[in-house]
Amino acid sequence: MNILSDQNDTLYKAAYLTERGYRNGQSPRNVDQQLQQWKNRGGFSEEMFKKRLKDNDLCVEEFNLLLAEKGDPAVKRDLPWIATFYEIIKSKPDEMVNSYKPERNNVFLSFYTPFLTYAEKLLTKRFEEINKTIDRTEIWSETSLLQSILKTLHVKLQSISLKVLISELHIARVTNSLFGDTPEERYQYFVDCYLNDRSNLLEIFRVYPVMARLMVEAVERCVEVHLEALCRFLNDREDICKIIKGNFSVLTGIEGEAGDSHKGGRTVMIFVFASGDRLVYKPRSLAIDDHFQKFLSWINKKGFTYPLLSASVLDRGSYGWQEFVQHRSCQEKEELTRFYYRQGGYIAILYLLRSVDFHHENIIASGEYPILIDLETLFSNHLDLLRDDMDYHKLVEDFHESVLNSIMLPIKSSNSLFDFDVSGLGGAEGQESTKVTTWVLDHIKTDEMRLIKKPVITTARKNRPIFNDKAVEAVDYSEYIVAGFKEMYQLFVNYRDELMDKSGPIWLFSEDTVRHVLRPTHAYARFLDASTHPDYLQDGLDRVQLFDYFWQITNSKPRFKELVSMESRDLLSHDVPYFTFKFNSNSIFDSKENEIPKFYSKSSLQLVMEKCQLLSEEDCQKQMRYIQLSLATLIKKPWFDKEHVEYHWKHHYVKPAGNDENELLLTAAKEIGDHLLKNAIWSDDRKEAYWIGLNADQDENLTLSSLGISLYDGVLGIVLFLAYLERETGEDKYGHLAKAALQGVRELIKKEEYLLSLSAFYGCISIVYTLFHLGVLWNDNELKELASSYLKKIEPLIDQDEVYDLLGGSAGAVIVCVLLYSYNQNPLALDIAEKCGEHLYVYVEKQLQSDGETNHILTGLSHGATGYAWAFSSLASVTRKDKYWKIAKKLLDYERSYFIKEEKNWADLRKNKSSSKNAIYWCHGAPGIGLGRLMMMPLIQDPRIQEEWQVAVEKTLESGFGFSHCLCHGDFGNLDFLQLSAKEFKSKDLEQKIYGMGLQIVRQGLEKGWSLGLHEKAELLGLMLGLSGIGYGILRLLNPKIPSIMALQLPNQDANEM
Repeated sequence: MNILSDQNDTLYKAAYLTERGYRNGQSPRNVDQQLQQWKNRGGFSEEMFKKRLKDNDLCVEEFNLLLAEKGDPAVKRDLPWIATFYEIIKSKPDEMVNSYKPERNNVFLSFYTPFLTYAEKLLTKRFEEINKTIDRTEIWSETSLLQSILKTLHVKLQSISLKVLISELHIARVTNSLFGDTPEERYQYFVDCYLNDRSNLLEIFRVYPVMARLMVEAVERCVEVHLEALCRFLNDREDICKIIKGNFSVLTGIEGEAGDSHKGGRTVMIFVFASGDRLVYKPRSLAIDDHFQKFLSWINKKGFTYPLLSASVLDRGSYGWQEFVQHRSCQEKEELTRFYYRQGGYIAILYLLRSVDFHHENIIASGEYPILIDLETLFSNHLDLLRDDMDYHKLVEDFHESVLNSIMLPIKSSNSLFDFDVSGLGGAEGQESTKVTTWVLDHIKTDEMRLIKKPVITTARKNRPIFNDKAVEAVDYSEYIVAGFKEMYQLFVNYRDELMDKSGPIWLFSEDTVRHVLRPTHAYARFLDASTHPDYLQDGLDRVQLFDYFWQITNSKPRFKELVSMESRDLLSHDVPYFTFKFNSNSIFDSKENEIPKFYSKSSLQLVMEKCQLLSEEDCQKQMRYIQLSLATLIKKPWFDKEHVEYHWKHHYVKPAGNDENELLLTAAKEIGDHLLKNAIWSDDRKEAYWIGLNADQDENLTLSSLGISLYDGVLGIVLFLAYLERETGEDKYGHLAKAALQGVRELIKKEEYLLSLSAFYGCISIVYTLFHLGVLWNDNELKELASSYLKKIEPLIDQDEVYDLLGGSAGAVIVCVLLYSYNQNPLALDIAEKCGEHLYVYVEKQLQSDGETNHILTGLSHGATGYAWAFSSLASVTRKDKYWKIAKKLLDYERSYFIKEEKNWADLRKNKSSSKNAIYWCHGAPGIGLGRLMMMPLIQDPRIQEEWQVAVEKTLESGFGFSHCLCHGDFGNLDFLQLSAKEFKSKDLEQKIYGMGLQIVRQGLEKGWSLGLHEKAELLGLMLGLSGIGYGILRLLNPKIPSIMALQLPNQDANEM
């Protein structure tokens, strides 16, 4: 192999894999470990590793030779950047940069000065050449222009080297190489003396040769791309002034960090002029933007209620110029309604065109006009990125084909990489992430300076309209967004033929270039940031190995093997990888315009045409539901006390149940079942079903995603409702959906992440309870056995339980396990019940002995003393252990101390409750406490228990209705308690009263809509807060023999008795 002869310089260690050769052709020794580490990094199979090497014209044997000489590499060709580096580093102090005035908080400036000086010389020389052909004083201010370019360069250089310099500063400090009496003085010595010593500087670069390479390349690229943009501006200036409004006479600066770096350091730039006007330069074709203007013009001519505007552009083929859109406030409220109506129209447009990546940075609110400013992803194409083992891939497919895919709508999801909203309609400032961090300098300008990770806090963007100096929330205008969407959708339906015609507005885009973002940009950015760690700046092969991580996807997605080498090439150039396709082609192109033909099965144009054909009233309704669900995630306080609705049943005559009333109830329950049917997402074989819906996360915010599995607000609760709906109606469609949804759950719970909690309502015990419940109901022994198998997974979760209560912790687990033991004498159930009981006992004992101020036990059933007492009395009834009776009685005495006689209720001790009133719900207050007392009456001989139950019944009847309809904290939950009471005491009078009350509630719900457990704009499908629970409550009105889930009951042994 031909190699260069003079390679003693350690800077050659910055050479990458394709630049290296080897001196010794003999089989190397002692590289097996290095080879295996490399393979592990990329998750390579033997076959894939050979493919990866073949992309670099290497075989395994040659690669081993390169590894053997890693520390002293040979190179196959000259590395021109090395000569440039020495030219940069030899700058003398009197030649140092004079045009650049850094920011006040800049650090390590002396380290960057040689590079900035070199760049200034190159720019000044080129300016002088340009000056010979034009009068530059009329076109730009050289001093301020240089300042802006050097500022951009400084930022790039610092991003490459900061971690190394902080490391070197710490090394100098611990080796006592710094002088000064204070941390600030010692830092200044490091900057002024240590880094100004050429021998120290060279030593740093010889230790970190890859850093030297990246910094030299950054200088060369920054100068090149700015000069390229400047020359293009000079050539196009006259045409720009004709098309784009503005005074572009004297250029004073270029803001060069307006986007990611692609294709050799090229990025979006903002040209700033003395007039205050600005102009956007984009180093890509703007044909798609030009054609989008024509598309909007077509829409406006068809009569869309409020005309749409776009940014003016001048397309120059490989680059273009765009109007700088100002963020302007709205002056009147009517402008806000028009703004959001237009946004609804844009959601329909982006849905039709299958657009992606329209986040908050790509939209500007200019008064009443939303303007889309980045259209490079206006279209998309299928690349099967779904995991082959993803059991619910139909959900993902449904998402990608919905209005949610454009990211114009908020899609906060509990399993998302981001826990803050970056959507085109959202993106509010001040969102603090618990998942995403950013590096921040700490102890700045001291010898203790370091980088620390801090949570990302979102800043204000320009995508939301401003009124009275405040950003306006999209959720407050959701009806206008939906109306705008509906009108635009209908416009597309009405003019479908014209829309699809080859002379129509969509075919205008046929030859346009579209970007395909193969992986999230932040994933690339994270690796580029990691590549500037000192560990990856000492040898070029280490940097190559880091980026080989991207080969891992090829094990599940072989199609990617054609792309990863292209990604790695761009990343090694410190660029974000860039891929494109033509709208009417199935080829993909990399950043060097290399083509992979027939990459896609269909062109993007074909996919858009198929979408046009699929437009329908049913689909429109589905997408409008997704819009409403999505906007609900912007609600800041979804949990709140609703306005009380006064019922009038004190004067309402209740006649005995008749066929008409029962038919009304059945109709109401079936409407809910049909809604679930309508919105279910089925697998291709219709053996699995899922839903997309709202969930409340641990911070009590709403998220939009596939419904979780839980009994409380997930699929298991829905399955129970549907199972009983089938039994009551005799209609197989509900049973089919119940079993398909259960099958989906069974696939999901094979994954251990769904078994992190032992909760009876949203953890592993809820799985056990629901499976066993359904096993009894359907007479399915296999389901009962499956439930028992999940009991075996409980024990490791017990010690992790820090919730303890009935809803989320050990108390609920004890109750369910005792129930199962009583049902079929399963010894494992008793064992788990005792272990959970012991865990709970230790906690409650400690709490009862506390001062009652900082760690007091709450009152109530779901989170408080009643739930604990019920659990302990249940456990005592089967173990006969005295300590459980005693602690149950202690808890009851404790709770009695908070009884308020004049209110007939117990004090609500929650510190964060949303109302000063004491709650009257199943979860908190008299109904739940009464239910607990009812459950404990057979277990504890204490006449006060029945007295307290009686008070709870009276309070519930007097004041327990009219806040919402849900089970957890609403009418049907309170009715459930009353039904249990009526059944236990065989009170026909109470049964009659309950039926009449239930009828009135149902009539109100059918007439005015159901009031669910959270904000009025939040549609919830689940059991305890949503529609399924209301449906379940209606079924219990029809047939009180249906077991109460509020009391964690099971069906009778003979399910047919129901």
